[in-house]
Amino acid sequence: MENSNRGKLLYSIPELFGNLVGLVQASTIYRSVHKPLERLLSKAPLNEIVGSIDGSDEPEHLWGRFKSLVEYRSDLRKELEVTEIKLCSNVECKALPNTKVFRCSRCKIAFYCGHSCHRFDWIRGHRERCIDWVKKLEDRPVDVMINFLDFSTPEQQLVTKIRTLNKARTLMPDVNWDIMVDEFLEKKQLGQNVGPIVIAKIAHPRQAMHLAFTLTKPNVRLPARLEQQAVEDEMQITIGDHVIHSSNQLVRTKDGGFVNMNLGVVLR
Repeated sequence: MENSNRGKLLYSIPELFGNLVGLVQASTIYRSVHKPLERLLSKAPLNEIVGSIDGSDEPEHLWGRFKSLVEYRSDLRKELEVTEIKLCSNVECKALPNTKVFRCSRCKIAFYCGHSCHRFDWIRGHRERCIDWVKKLEDRPVDVMINFLDFSTPEQQLVTKIRTLNKARTLMPDVNWDIMVDEFLEKKQLGQNVGPIVIAKIAHPRQAMHLAFTLTKPNVRLPARLEQQAVEDEMQITIGDHVIHSSNQLVRTKDGGFVNMNLGVVLR
């Protein structure tokens, strides 16, 4: 016997329409979806449909809310999309985004695409800013010592070396040491218990990695499973005024790495 429900809809047309709109609406968070929708909604016959944002489930209300959401997300995308990135510090510069730029030889901060832009911005205010930036660089202390800690060796007794700031710049040129030192000194002036600044050398299958950070006192608790894997009590690391020597600060994991609670990182 044939199925008596054959050819009959299990849902009404408005319900099916609502489900379809709901499925498409959930995908409008993606740029690849709402860009084509934006074009379709601006053309006939979709742009001729009169909708409403009323809270009911009537088709015209569902359509109105759907169209309103698509338009909102399209407007938001246009605000956030960056089509051109200009590196020249001269705000009046009309050069293309891929134009080569050079850096101001004094402050090392501003960038210009040519000498004309440099001269124009110099008159418009870069001169005062440049002098101020250079002065801040000259006033920055150069005697801040950087502690070097090597975790790439198998020895139990890890030795700390002291590096100058200039040596640290050479070792890790990609790190913005000026910002790191400024933040470190600012926290010290505020009386916060921070420091010293540390470079940690971490073992890696390809080549050793270097991490730069400032020691702080973390608000963490050692899990019980790690306490059972603690290293011997005599293991000790001295970094400035900080001494790491007990099982609740440095533990060895099953894979041979370390969990350092003072540094707040997993060292492998």
